[in-house]
Amino acid sequence: MSAPPHSLSPPPPGSREDFFASRNNFLFLVLGLISTAETVLSIAPSLVGAVDPLPRGTEDVEAPTDPRLWR
Repeated sequence: MSAPPHSLSPPPPGSREDFFASRNNFLFLVLGLISTAETVLSIAPSLVGAVDPLPRGTEDVEAPTDPRLWR
């Protein structure tokens, strides 16, 4: 008895390698974006400067005393 003929033709040569190459390119792109975001976020505080928790002119306003509001 012989094996039945296959109804699907074999994939073109190199298609599997193309899939892995495109997947790797996408993953390297994601890693590059994460690295860039980490760099930007690490220098962002120095770009913004110190931020007052209360704006000027609110010295007479009392801060909330309920600790749940500070979370």
